[in-house]
Amino acid sequence: MPHETFRSACHRSSASTVAVCLLLAYSVFVTPAYAQTVENGIELRPRWTPGQVATFEFTNVRDSRSSLQLPDRTIDTDFEIRSKGRVRWEVEKVNRDGSAQCVMTLKWMSAALTLPDGQTLENDTRKSRGDDETMHGLLKAMAGKPLKVEVASDGTIAEIEGLKAMRDAADDAEMVPDARDFKETATELAVLSGVPVSLPIGEGWSTDFVWNYGIVGMDVGALEQSWRYTLDGVETIEGVDVAVIRGEAQRIELDPSAVAEQQPEGMPDVSVRLADAEATQQVLFDLSRQEAVGRYATLKTTLELKIPLPNGQTIERSVTETIEGTTVRIAEK
Repeated sequence: MPHETFRSACHRSSASTVAVCLLLAYSVFVTPAYAQTVENGIELRPRWTPGQVATFEFTNVRDSRSSLQLPDRTIDTDFEIRSKGRVRWEVEKVNRDGSAQCVMTLKWMSAALTLPDGQTLENDTRKSRGDDETMHGLLKAMAGKPLKVEVASDGTIAEIEGLKAMRDAADDAEMVPDARDFKETATELAVLSGVPVSLPIGEGWSTDFVWNYGIVGMDVGALEQSWRYTLDGVETIEGVDVAVIRGEAQRIELDPSAVAEQQPEGMPDVSVRLADAEATQQVLFDLSRQEAVGRYATLKTTLELKIPLPNGQTIERSVTETIEGTTVRIAEK
């Protein structure tokens, strides 16, 4: 799902709980003894075993505040979307170069949309019906359909396959998110993307992403992002060495081409500008299994749209959104 991240029943279950607390508190504890034993840096790339399975649980809260300025009045509206779900991640094959073929399956998902009038529409794939049958049907079409994921040796998600089963199950196939959206989901589960072979504590790496972007009710285009990640340290939680990584978006730019593609013929051109954007991440990475155990991410954007009218006046809309997402590994084998 767009902007959704995309959470151990064994001894690491308590470690996952601690991980979330660490992420939410933004606290970092470094174990100097561990750092001193790693002469060539810490390995953060995938080093998986075929048959390795992890289950992640994600929670996202999206707060959207919109102000529509008409020639004669201003209309303010607020939306909130709370989503939660569970994703199974299985390593099927590991290649000699460290790349891997994995399977990602959305086991279930719920989404609650709170409208400007305070009404909340609840939808959950574990239930036979939802308050919004269109949204409920879309979520049901995606749940339980395995997607094949090609992971490069540096953790980058190279390819996603298997969307046809979701589209065949959906009432409207065009409503199913595309491969880029599911690449984003996979990137926010078990991997760190674009990471070097090894990294000393205190140093980092840079990588770029292009993710689809939309506000409530409208696809806007793509957010082109350049990120800088830093390995802040290593903490031992319940006997497991966990790397602490901090990420910050250095550049976020909007390609608003999707707006023009959606415009009906004869409509005036809509001007779209990303007025402000910032994004951060905190990741805890299990060094015994080479996979993420917890992730907390934020994205804040302000979008401005202008529609010229034939009489020379202009309709203006400003949309400010805050998205907070937590992903935690809740089971492994």
